[in-house]
Amino acid sequence: MASTSCRNAAKRLGRAHCPYHPDAYLVEDYTAGDLICTECGLVVVDRCIDVAAEWRVFSSEEDLKDPSRVGDAQNLLLNGGDLTTMIGEGTGTASFDEFGNPKYQNRQTMSSSDQSMLDTFEAISTMADRIHLVEIIVDRANRLVKRVYEQKILKGRVNAIASACLFIACREEGVPRSYKDI
Repeated sequence: MASTSCRNAAKRLGRAHCPYHPDAYLVEDYTAGDLICTECGLVVVDRCIDVAAEWRVFSSEEDLKDPSRVGDAQNLLLNGGDLTTMIGEGTGTASFDEFGNPKYQNRQTMSSSDQSMLDTFEAISTMADRIHLVEIIVDRANRLVKRVYEQKILKGRVNAIASACLFIACREEGVPRSYKDI
C-alpha cells in the first residue's frame, strides 16, 4: 500500500509534476524518500518524510499494545515522576572503571512520596485482582490514595493504606466488602 504523504506534500508545494513530462505518473521511492518521473527518471521531489507508523500490526486481536508506542501510559495520579529510563547492566570492560565499579548507574528520579504512592497503587491492584473487583473501584481507591498522600493524612505501611482506601472505594461504589475479604 503506497503512502501518499510525499505526493500530498509535493502538491501543496506546487511541484507535483515533472517539468519535462507534466502528465507523467510519479513513483515514490520509499527508501530514499524521492518522487521520480516514470517517463525520464527525473527526481521531482527528494527527501520526503513518511509520517506513517513504522510497524504494522498483523494480529487480529484488538487488545494488543501498539508496537509503535514505547513504554506504559503515564500515570496521571503521579506528579510526572513515573517517566524513567533504566540503564541495563554493563557487560563489557568499558562499562566498569579501573576499580570494577559500574560507570553508569540508575538515579532515583522519583520522589519518595511518589514511590510509596506507586507501591500503594500496586498493592491495591493486587488486592483487587484477588477479590475480583472492577477497574472503577481500583481507580476510585487510587484517587483516595492520592488524596491521602497529598494531604499527608496518614503515614505508615503501604498495605494498611491500600486496604483502607480499597475498603472505602468499595463502599462508595455500592459493592461493600468486609475487612476480612480485603
